[in-house]
Amino acid sequence: MALAITSWGGVSACAVVQRVLSKEPVLVERTWHDALVFEEPEHAQLGRPSVFIDADGQPAVALANRAVYLGMQSLSVARRTATEGWRVEFPRVKSEWRVCGHAGPDGSVIVSFAGLDGPAQALSWDGAVAQPAEPGVCPPQRAVYREIMTDAGPRRMERSGDGRVLWDEGVGDARCPALDAAPGQAIDGFGMAVDSAGQLHVALYEAPPDAVGRLRHAVCDGSAWTSSLVAEDVVAPQVGMAIDAAGDPHIAYVAATVNQLQLRYATTAAMKPGPDTDARLGPASAACVRARHERPQGEGVAAYQYGDGFRCAVLERDPQMLGQARTQFTTACEADDAEACVMAGMSYDWLLARVDIALELPTAEGVKWNGHKTGIAVESMEDEPLRARQLYARGCALGDAQGCELFAFMETVGSKLRAEGAAQACAAGRPTGCAIAMQTVHLRVDDPMMDQAKPVLSAACDEGDWASCNNLAVIAQLRGETASARADFERACEGGVKTACTNLERVGAP
Repeated sequence: MALAITSWGGVSACAVVQRVLSKEPVLVERTWHDALVFEEPEHAQLGRPSVFIDADGQPAVALANRAVYLGMQSLSVARRTATEGWRVEFPRVKSEWRVCGHAGPDGSVIVSFAGLDGPAQALSWDGAVAQPAEPGVCPPQRAVYREIMTDAGPRRMERSGDGRVLWDEGVGDARCPALDAAPGQAIDGFGMAVDSAGQLHVALYEAPPDAVGRLRHAVCDGSAWTSSLVAEDVVAPQVGMAIDAAGDPHIAYVAATVNQLQLRYATTAAMKPGPDTDARLGPASAACVRARHERPQGEGVAAYQYGDGFRCAVLERDPQMLGQARTQFTTACEADDAEACVMAGMSYDWLLARVDIALELPTAEGVKWNGHKTGIAVESMEDEPLRARQLYARGCALGDAQGCELFAFMETVGSKLRAEGAAQACAAGRPTGCAIAMQTVHLRVDDPMMDQAKPVLSAACDEGDWASCNNLAVIAQLRGETASARADFERACEGGVKTACTNLERVGAP
């Protein structure tokens, strides 16, 4: 009688039948250095890490980050530097199921992303700007198999249905024997890589039923596997790895703790300890600095759901990181860094704080105005508005025009310091500073401040700052230029400035 042999994925059914019992792995002692990269709340989801070596020979990780913040999810890139430790960045505000990272030119990284199947898209990320790019190799991944591209072609490993065995399909003449889970355990997540000598490395998470497990590294010399333990007493179903030019493995894994999901990193290479601050702090602070002079695109939370607005808002994800930002900026402020003073003030006030003033036409009751502040509100205590105002004042004294504007907005009406701060902001081209300065001189037509404010307001109005259009129209109306005033009041009213609509009614029909 003939024996029928079926096969799938390059593995014969007979081979599966022969592996009824798992073999105890051959374990050797290796020193693994393990570190936290970043963490998200327990209800979040972190995708499978894609580990790669950047152009500087440093490890990097790209992954889907489904922690919802400001109503959005994102792609995260973690890069380790030789001097600063890990830096976690958010190049794209939208998550994907399939994410692959690659080294790019000039220190950039290429992040390819796609759904479970189908063609991939990609972006190039230099730490500040994301641009479209040609996708790198990003094969589909499933829970039961992983595939990587080697110099000899694609190589795949497949997990048995019961999780007790990993099968290497090999490439060319290279094929390793089956890799067993430890007796009584099953393999869940795993990652694979090939070193420069052609040896296959696997990082795998194995655990007994309904219990915590361990993370193991295994390397095949072509005929047998040798293993070492990377981490024990962990829950780590998402694993990725890469091998550097020196042959050292770099493993990233998502570890579930009681209240957090952590991205952790382990390697046998020498590793200097990084700073004690959150790895997201540096990139998020830099994004805040880049974005502070940009006018938000959109209204409400939508204005901060993309680009540097979103990257800056990362600072407010948890009180500890916000506290670290305050310390960082305040320390630099004390060293006479004007911009750091303003950023420190915002960390006690509103991140990316922006203020607008819409002046009303004067009446017998005097000069009235409507002001509002936009930005990303932070958790504050009773004394923090005062602290913010003090920091804005210091930034203003050191020459930062936005600091002057924010200080004048918060300072007591009628204060000489308020008038001086507003005038300084206006002289530097800040339109809200000009509006406050106009109010401090009670909209007197013959005051030089009105002439100084007019070109600043005109330029801002032309750029779509509707409050400035209203304030420009106030000057025109007070000088008897009613037609010009009416036109700018109409623009501002249509732009959503309610004060301008009120002023337009007072001017009346032509």
